[in-house]
Amino acid sequence: MDLLSGPDAAAWYYLVVAAALATPLVPNGALVLAGGALAARGQLLLPLVWAAVFTGALGGDLLLYAAARRLPLGRRSTTVRTVAARLKSRGALLLVLRYLPAGRFTGTVGAATSGMRAGGFARAMVLAEASWTTLYVALGYGGTTAYTRWPLAALAVATCATLAAAVTLRRIRHRTPVTDELPGARTPGRTVQPSPARCEQNR
Repeated sequence: MDLLSGPDAAAWYYLVVAAALATPLVPNGALVLAGGALAARGQLLLPLVWAAVFTGALGGDLLLYAAARRLPLGRRSTTVRTVAARLKSRGALLLVLRYLPAGRFTGTVGAATSGMRAGGFARAMVLAEASWTTLYVALGYGGTTAYTRWPLAALAVATCATLAAAVTLRRIRHRTPVTDELPGARTPGRTVQPSPARCEQNR
């Protein structure tokens, strides 16, 4: 039985997946995989699935970045502050974070906190979202066939990817946050000494 029996149902899928991908904290990988699988069955158009996923994801990244520049979203998080400090010299970290659990939110808020320019952030996320979209749509498109023909190989690949993501996230979380590199941050335990000129004025 076809899940999408007509062009109207397919159009609704493209809208729903774009809206879901625009929300960084909503788990949406399964929806993208399903879109790739439906495209493999001929119920959806593969280029439109890719375009809907990419457009929704990139739009959500840019909206979150703009909001994080104006609102204190996640700035008390140790992980966000550490990522923000690292992004000052390693903008490519955004590409790695896109593949980690909650890495999309952490990377976007960290980029906004670090003072990364909007143009540089947009260029980095175009590459990150293009690679992520291509991977997940391709996995959905050929994943069912691969799992049916080579179940052990598919399981091994999935396990290795999960372990790599867990190790990378653990390394990022356990790095010492460089708090004094962030705007307005102070190092714990440091006492700010008043200047001699100010002391003379207060006498």
